Amino acid sequence: MTSSKKPLKPEDFPVDAEGPKIKKQDGTPIADAESPAVAGEIAERLNEDEARREEDKWSARPYATKQKPSRAALTPEPALLRVRP
Repeated sequence: MTSSKKPLKPEDFPVDAEGPKIKKQDGTPIADAESPAVAGEIAERLNEDEARREEDKWSARPYATKQKPSRAALTPEPALLRVRP
């Protein structure tokens, strides 16, 4: 497997598999897999993970108001074990 010390950046995506090699969008190889099938699976998972990360970034609500906890959250659970004095 190729050892790259640089982390992937959003502009490196989507990654692609060519044979057993996984390459960044610009064609730079970033890893070698044991087979083309494994390379394809890894590339697919990396792309899904990056898409999810981007989606989460845009769905974050930085100015969300704090809500009071529900009454159920304030009520303690009944003790499952009571210790005798």
